[in-house]
Amino acid sequence: LASGLERLGSGYHQLEKHLFRNFKKYADSSIRRGENLPDNFWHWMALAQHHGLPTRLVDWTYSPLVAMHFACCEQTNFDADGAIWKVDFDKAHELLPQSLRTCLAEQGAHVFTDEMLASQIPGLEQLGDTSKGQNGEVLFFEPPSLSVRIVNQFACFSVQIGQCRAMSDWLFTHPELAVKIIIPASLKWEIRD
Repeated sequence: LASGLERLGSGYHQLEKHLFRNFKKYADSSIRRGENLPDNFWHWMALAQHHGLPTRLVDWTYSPLVAMHFACCEQTNFDADGAIWKVDFDKAHELLPQSLRTCLAEQGAHVFTDEMLASQIPGLEQLGDTSKGQNGEVLFFEPPSLSVRIVNQFACFSVQIGQCRAMSDWLFTHPELAVKIIIPASLKWEIRD
């Protein structure tokens, strides 16, 4: 449950702004010409994640079938048990600073959109700002429909605000918010079939 950014190893947090800046600078010209030109930080962040840039975003899905697919799709891992994590994002959002909770309530939403987040956390500097009581809380947001893949996978992202650490550390700190479902290695072929 580590983000792509965390998988880079020690000092990853120092690379984040450079990776993101260069992604935006060198983004494919078709992205720049397209009708879905990112207009805010969160749209760019989802686009970067979609194109494989190591970000602090973690991929989730609303669909248990999609989750099972990804838990069982790597044939090189068929000898190991798989896992699906189920998180209560409503309860996770109760831990957020008041301004973010108010934003959700005013919109009558359960998860954020990129536009909602842009009004509260407009950039990378604010995302990492711990002076506003943001100490590694996790929020969930639906990415813009950048591709059919995102739509078909019922995609959702999580991101830690403020102090960034492994998602698994956050889940173990808040065991009441999550359930880990183990898929035995012996069942993976049957699930794939």
